[in-house]
Amino acid sequence: MLQNLARDEMARRDWDSGINTTVRFALVGLGGFTEGVVLSAIQETDYCTATVGITGTPETGERLADEYNLKRVLSYDEFHDGEGVDDYDAVYVCTPNALHLEYAESAADLGKPVLCEKPLEATTERARRLRDACNEAGVTLMTAYRMQLEPVTRRLREWVRDGELGDIVAVRGSLDIDVPTDQWRFDETLAGGGAMMDIGIYPLNTSRFVLDAEPTTVTAQTASPREIEVDEHVAFQLSFPKGVTAHGQASFEAQPKTEFQLVGTAATVSFSPAFSVAQDRTVEIHKDGQMTELETNWGHEVIEEFDYFAHCLETGTNPAPDGDEGIRDLEIVDAIYKSVMMDETIPL
Repeated sequence: MLQNLARDEMARRDWDSGINTTVRFALVGLGGFTEGVVLSAIQETDYCTATVGITGTPETGERLADEYNLKRVLSYDEFHDGEGVDDYDAVYVCTPNALHLEYAESAADLGKPVLCEKPLEATTERARRLRDACNEAGVTLMTAYRMQLEPVTRRLREWVRDGELGDIVAVRGSLDIDVPTDQWRFDETLAGGGAMMDIGIYPLNTSRFVLDAEPTTVTAQTASPREIEVDEHVAFQLSFPKGVTAHGQASFEAQPKTEFQLVGTAATVSFSPAFSVAQDRTVEIHKDGQMTELETNWGHEVIEEFDYFAHCLETGTNPAPDGDEGIRDLEIVDAIYKSVMMDETIPL
């Protein structure tokens, strides 16, 4: 496989059987990510369209409705009350973490499938309630782990599975950004945590995904130099079966940079920028004393994510990053914070 690096092979949609459908989405929360990434991505999908925006800022809603041809803009209360329910088929939730539950519950009550941003909620207990609400209503729930649909990441998982890298020795993932402290992600009540919850979850979940394995122990450290109520920096180490270790690091106050690396006995593969949205990535493959470098534009992971969710709905397939996947990460995050508090390794 490492010798077959043709673009068509690397960018292929291994999940796509070809369907004839258009899933209409209501977008709950029209903040920076929805406006800056999601709305334009949906326009490029094969199987999706955005028809309804739900926001607490009517001016923003009307502006985006004009720009992206949304059929209707609703307030949060109108959404809870079921207004406009015939104008959408599924709901995408992109609000502060601690608000995910209430909107997912309302969507489930209305019989609408839910694509919910990560982390699934601000606490593990609330995430379980969110999953249970969807299960009880019989609606599909997907945790929006876009990296699981990102083509480079999917190929890495296949290479690990097929032994192309030999035995995996270590995984390393990092995501550093520079964030002003006036954002909701610094509010522990709304966010549930800091850098670990918001961005550390990317190297955490991606490590689990590419290894297709569960960690057995974790040890971690955090720091908050600006003396705010959440962690600004986090570093953690996960132990996996067969002696594999995964090292994760994330920061809210650093020069922006993000990388991911798999170290194997037969080859080492790294790519960057790893967890930034929809950027061309440089992939380096070190094998037999030689380095192969690829400049990739293999696919926009948010486009892939929405089309994958629509494909699951049309084919009756349970999404791979489902509610249980989101809950498992939060259980590990709990153990990470416990490790910091107790200054010891925590079994999982």
